[in-house]
Amino acid sequence: MFSKQKVVKYFETVRRMYNNTTMQYQLDTLGALCKALECEIGDLLEIIEEPGENGEKI
Repeated sequence: MFSKQKVVKYFETVRRMYNNTTMQYQLDTLGALCKALECEIGDLLEIIEEPGENGEKI
């Protein structure tokens, strides 16, 4: 089972993901979340293209 420290770490990660305040995603954390939730990374993340300065997609 997970230690209390890891549960707190993953809770904070999920909270930041939910609130869309995460700046980067650690692969080991995403892997652990997918394993715990029995899902794929695509179930957790979605790429949303936003227009650049000149209107082009980035």
